[in-house]
Amino acid sequence: MSFTAFDGYALYADLQVGSNSNDAGTPGLLVGDTPQDASANPFQWDINPTDGFDSGWVQVDLTVWSSGDSAGAVLSLNEGERQISYEGGPCGEILWFAVRAGLSGTDDTCL
Repeated sequence: MSFTAFDGYALYADLQVGSNSNDAGTPGLLVGDTPQDASANPFQWDINPTDGFDSGWVQVDLTVWSSGDSAGAVLSLNEGERQISYEGGPCGEILWFAVRAGLSGTDDTCL
């Protein structure tokens, strides 16, 4: 699965499976002004992935702000159990907001 890239954004947030909390692996949470310049944090989605991958319900909160002086975002999971924040340079009003979700793999099941 792939998504077409967005252009012209000031803030970026990504939530992905990553390496299931392995600090040396792929992160699960990212926020920044681009995917290449983002703060990252691991998250353990499944305590025991040997019995199949199932995170259970995970609450996701994304807070975004913009002022004349700065723009920023906070991505938080499970009421702050794990969170990551970013504050960037000045930008104008938030003119649009987009959320995309996708799932891909060898044995995916979507409900």
